Amino acid sequence: MVFQVKAVYDVRYRTIGLNVHEIYQDDKLLKTFPFPQRLDLVNANTVAEQEQDKISGWIGKRDGQTYTLKGSLVVNVYSASTGQTCGIYDTEKDFTPLTGSFGWTPQTLTAFETMRNAEITYQAPVKPDINATWCSEDKQIVYGKLSAWDKGAPELLFPYQTTSVAFSKDDILLSRNFTYCGLEWDYTPESAEYADGESKTQTSVTQPINYQTPAAAFYFQFKACDGNDLSVAIRAPATVYRGDSYSFIAVYTNNGENPAYDVPLQGAVDHVPIIEIPAVQDFFPNESKTYTIVRQADTSADVIHLRADIGVPQGFLDTNPANNTAAADILVLERPYDLDVQRITPDKYKENQAVITTVKVSNKGSLDFMPGQNVTVLFQIPELSLSRRIDAVVMEKDTWNVVSLRWDTPNVQADKNITLIAIINPEQSLDNESSSIKTPLPKRPSS
Repeated sequence: MVFQVKAVYDVRYRTIGLNVHEIYQDDKLLKTFPFPQRLDLVNANTVAEQEQDKISGWIGKRDGQTYTLKGSLVVNVYSASTGQTCGIYDTEKDFTPLTGSFGWTPQTLTAFETMRNAEITYQAPVKPDINATWCSEDKQIVYGKLSAWDKGAPELLFPYQTTSVAFSKDDILLSRNFTYCGLEWDYTPESAEYADGESKTQTSVTQPINYQTPAAAFYFQFKACDGNDLSVAIRAPATVYRGDSYSFIAVYTNNGENPAYDVPLQGAVDHVPIIEIPAVQDFFPNESKTYTIVRQADTSADVIHLRADIGVPQGFLDTNPANNTAAADILVLERPYDLDVQRITPDKYKENQAVITTVKVSNKGSLDFMPGQNVTVLFQIPELSLSRRIDAVVMEKDTWNVVSLRWDTPNVQADKNITLIAIINPEQSLDNESSSIKTPLPKRPSS
């Protein structure tokens, strides 16, 4: 304890600091400074609040133990009437100029002699070890953790400080697939004041924290949904002609008595994501969600790769993960001769006339016909019981040709529509897609 002693005349002094030379733990020297380290004091013998971190850094321990800082006190000599500082002195290094001036009383000189070897005790802070864990019932699966510091408590707690921390099961939001099972708490060491316990219904806890609070662990326990099987299937054609449109169906299913929340869904065609399939969906028990996808076989490859995946969300145990992916392939076929009827003329007729009908045909296939090869076109007018076959010459792919034939219009007085039908390759002798076109032909009014 340091006491202030008045000088004889107008001069006074106040203790403002300690120049630390050494630090001890009990009788053990822990640290020596090559140059004195200044600590600010308030009320002559209390370490200023802003100096706590500095001392903590010197000692480097958070064990709550008591340490002794030894050195010499620093005094501010001032005029009692004006308050003006006359000088600042280290009672050890500046002992001679301090005691040789100012007319100090004998008691003051004795005090300065004592202050040359002063010491202050310091109690190291502790780091509160208070944590909460979100986990499975057996604590083997951890879903998240928070410390008291994460919730705003100070990282270091000094003996004169107290605080508290509150944890709630919703501090970390887990999947809706989990079922909350209760809260458990463990103290190390356990005591009558700090006893271990558990509750099946408690959903939050507030822990007061002081210098002597033991390590505390709180466990919010959850159970994952089990007994269900998530599966996916693809229904797709085995083959498709290159360039044609095709469709397939992806079916995602939650098999079981429990709902499934936030289930990830994916799909791809030749590694390109399918945007028609939503990324996340909820499922009722035993519910399926079906998505029909339409695409064009415009690939140069021989196979189209389809893929669909149903993910297992957090908090959900899938009884059969083997059926969570359903990759399917569609074989792309070449259509050698894609024959097509594009147009029939004329579009009107008069009675009792000879008419020339033209039929435009084309080869949209991937192969050329033999030069000069003929393709049969069957021309029909059902209302006149007319049926004729004509030959069309179709050569290279992506080319067209026009064939024509003559026929007589009927002798009718009233307006009457007739139908012109052209069918290319009617016997499908070329093992290709046959194509037909029907054109209604109205009667033109007589002039």
